[in-house]
Amino acid sequence: IHSLEPSGVAVLNQDNEHTREMARRCLCRVVSFGVYQQADIQGADITTSEGGLRFTINRDVPVEMNGVLGPWNVYNALAASAVCISLGLELGQIAARLADYTPPPMRMERSTVNGITFINDAYNAAPRSTRLAVGEFALMPCAGRKILVLGDMLELGEQARLYHERLADQIMDLNFHVIYAVGELSRHLCHRISQLRRGVRVRHFDGSEQAGLALLHEAREGDMVLLKGSREIRLERILEAFRPHPAIALS
Repeated sequence: IHSLEPSGVAVLNQDNEHTREMARRCLCRVVSFGVYQQADIQGADITTSEGGLRFTINRDVPVEMNGVLGPWNVYNALAASAVCISLGLELGQIAARLADYTPPPMRMERSTVNGITFINDAYNAAPRSTRLAVGEFALMPCAGRKILVLGDMLELGEQARLYHERLADQIMDLNFHVIYAVGELSRHLCHRISQLRRGVRVRHFDGSEQAGLALLHEAREGDMVLLKGSREIRLERILEAFRPHPAIALS
């Protein structure tokens, strides 16, 4: 932040204490965004549904982002809006462009195969992003069962086991019917779930291909499946296992 010249612009999250401190040390113009703290670009009236996100910018400019799941994406939209404001665009123009936004693949990407709804968030995973995705998935309406597929969260160093055990603690009260865990580190998650003895069924798999074959015979019409794991685990292969078999009757 110190390398920005006085003629530059810093776009900073006003809701985060670290970036608020950065703003105080800035020598250049700061454009702030946030939801809870007063900011130049203020998000409010946030609602989420199966159809996407609805919110307002600075209280009077409505924004609709169809097909965008996860309330954390409001922050992404506000950050982008702050950049646009710094470049001279109007809020009305910004809202219109946000309405056209299409999420990239494997970022809370929703699809339906054989009557089973998949939420594919398998692009990558860290403790906080996994917790947020699982929490959002828990709130989604579902006619059948909710099946949670979690891959290893990688690159966590010496705390890797602890983070996977903590994740088990965090998801136990969210009423999932089945949990699939994929990868070596996810064994710690499985072990912790078995210690908690809450009645949820958990299965461990070494790789995504094995998990996909098992899920192919377990999931049925009306179920919802969340895929969340680090890039190296490639949980999207589970979804790929369903697509070549449209004629299989799942039971």
